[in-house]
Amino acid sequence: MKAGIDIILMPVDYREAVNAVCEAVRSGEISEKRIDESVMRILRKKYALGLLKK
Repeated sequence: MKAGIDIILMPVDYREAVNAVCEAVRSGEISEKRIDESVMRILRKKYALGLLKK
C-alpha cells in the first residue's frame, strides 16, 4: 500500500494483511484518505467492467 498499489493480492495470511493495513492507518503511516482513494479506484474499475450490479 505504501508503494502505491491499490490492492493486496493473495496474501499468505489474509487476517495478518488486513491487520497490518489497519495498524498502518491507526499509526498514521497510511492515511485513511489514501485507503478511501484506493477503494474508489477499484470500485470505479469494477463498475466500468460491468462487475458490479447497477
